[in-house]
Amino acid sequence: MVKVSQLTPLAAVLSGLASAASAQIGFCTDVNFGGTCINFPIVSDTCVDFKGGLTLLYHEVSSVIVPAGFICELYHDYGCTSSSITLLQGRWKGLFSVPNGSGSTMNFNDLTASFSCSPI
Repeated sequence: MVKVSQLTPLAAVLSGLASAASAQIGFCTDVNFGGTCINFPIVSDTCVDFKGGLTLLYHEVSSVIVPAGFICELYHDYGCTSSSITLLQGRWKGLFSVPNGSGSTMNFNDLTASFSCSPI
């Protein structure tokens, strides 16, 4: 038996869903958020390939905005299965020198083909 005090109020659940549903990652084709910019709603732990109508971003991403509460990986190849970088929440005005996870940095400018994000 579940006590009423152990249930999460519906308003809290809906609020959490609304904020998760409204979270978007932004990609721009030029540094400093210039060029063509496109925002995508984040579906947690889902790989998105820059194919079809998204080919204009394929190996063209130069700046990224990761929303608060999320971490995103950008991949060199389709399918989120290749060399990657991990970006924490925040504004990444250029991808020329980003942390690569092994204590150094790498140039990932114009190399993104797919991405995946998840909550922190």
